[in-house]
Amino acid sequence: MTIEMVGAQSFDELRNEFVEAEEWLREIGFSTDNNRVAAYRKLIDVLVALYENEKFEEINEELSSYLNALYEANEIIFIHKTIGGVQPALIKDRIEKIVSGPDNYKDEGASGNRARNFAFELLVAGRFMGSGFVVGFDSVTDVVVENDGIRLLIECKRPVSKNSACRNVNRAIKQIKKRMRGVGNNATRGIVAIDAGRIINDGFKVLVGDDETNLNERLRRCVYDFIEMNRDKWLALRKKGVLGVMVRFSCMAINKENNMYTYCQYYSAFPFGEKGGYDYAVLSEIVGGLQR
Repeated sequence: MTIEMVGAQSFDELRNEFVEAEEWLREIGFSTDNNRVAAYRKLIDVLVALYENEKFEEINEELSSYLNALYEANEIIFIHKTIGGVQPALIKDRIEKIVSGPDNYKDEGASGNRARNFAFELLVAGRFMGSGFVVGFDSVTDVVVENDGIRLLIECKRPVSKNSACRNVNRAIKQIKKRMRGVGNNATRGIVAIDAGRIINDGFKVLVGDDETNLNERLRRCVYDFIEMNRDKWLALRKKGVLGVMVRFSCMAINKENNMYTYCQYYSAFPFGEKGGYDYAVLSEIVGGLQR
């Protein structure tokens, strides 16, 4: 559905964009020292210097740390670019949690995943805002989107294992149905948003593609296989008013055509409604809007 890419020759540009994101964080009241944001900046500074001096062997010695920093920096940059204009009071609680947590994605455990859980909420909000949707941040629902008179309630989950994927979808559906009580259901729908990265790529491996088209196809296949693995269980959980499950997978990759390290995001949606029905059409329109 969408792919975002940053290449090796853009390391210096990436650093500049990350500095801008840091400045934004400081402007809304958060320190970028002695936390994971500072750790990523330092690693990116070193990486840029090594790359400029063609010290590729030294890069390879700490490659996993550099790739983690590039991945996390891109996530933060995306949040800044898409929701940086939101009134700070509406997102400060979530931003405060995002800058905490373990530096390395692979060190994230069940008790230390709050930073990236809240980051996922803002990444989803940013995906919608960046595509021109109206997004609200003043609700107990993770993300609220207005679209052509329909209010979308989106609950975001980041399951850490195959066994927890369905439990997370079920929990999200129950949360959506609870939020929908007392509101006009004819104008309100729900979507479950799942970040499947910990299941599809728990070891934080680098995806390899022959070129951008091949990378996109490999990303699509990863998400498709994840959906197929869960589709029957998800269908058994579906409830009226919940449109379906939106799956996100992001990772670092390498494009063999130009030897570029690349940050990728891919979204796909699994509908609960029957093809030709109203809810199916609503979800299709939303997916189309996210491709803008």
